[in-house]
Amino acid sequence: MPHKHRLRLGRWPTKSLQGAFSSPEVEGTLVCLLPCVKPHGVRNLPTLGKHIIRHLLVAGTPVTVLDTVFNEEELELSTLPPSSPSLLRVHVGDIRDVMALSSAFTADISGVIHLAAISQPEWCIENEKDCVDINVRGTQMVLDALARLNSRDQGKRWFILSSSLDIYDIKRNEPIRESAGPPTDVYGATMVAAEKLVEEYLMGTSASTGRIHAAALRLSNVYGGLYDHIERLVPSIATQALSHLVIQVFGGEQHVIFSSPPL
Repeated sequence: MPHKHRLRLGRWPTKSLQGAFSSPEVEGTLVCLLPCVKPHGVRNLPTLGKHIIRHLLVAGTPVTVLDTVFNEEELELSTLPPSSPSLLRVHVGDIRDVMALSSAFTADISGVIHLAAISQPEWCIENEKDCVDINVRGTQMVLDALARLNSRDQGKRWFILSSSLDIYDIKRNEPIRESAGPPTDVYGATMVAAEKLVEEYLMGTSASTGRIHAAALRLSNVYGGLYDHIERLVPSIATQALSHLVIQVFGGEQHVIFSSPPL
């Protein structure tokens, strides 16, 4: 049926996704894939990843995390229900590692939240080959692993791709429309390619290759949280203000859209 192969697009926050985090209808373990590379030596959890994991644990949902470097302290588990630590499983590894994916994608999972793409455009400009490898080939490997798991037990596990508004040419289009584009940087181009992979995969799945249900959420600049990257715009401005230092904005023609996950 055609409607089963439609890639659903959305922007954070979405009521349906927020509801899924707290709904008792969600059964099974959810897998949260976190960034393969921490640019500029950053070793902390991404803001969105931290809040998603916390919301799932509060809802009593088991969570499996796959991350190259994981600092459990940032989740502040002591502020969550006592049962939360027992619901969390952590695998240290890279989404481009077949063995790491196999260890994380166990039979009890019901869905995958893919937050493992590199989302810093500046880093992608300086490391274009790695950006493409992680954001595009990495996404392909995740989809392949999920399909293999579905094909073994005829499961219908779902997949959420954390995409970006960078797939549009935001500077030339206000308000942003679905027809806006194409992207103006390497990062945006890789996310367009990742979305296309998901859509092509949906069109090509079958009972033998494994079915998946998928959505792509095109996020803006996510901010908020104690462990946000200090070099990013909002933490940088806040730090300068709290230190009574001058806040400088160069250029003056930048167009930045922000969103904050529910706390």
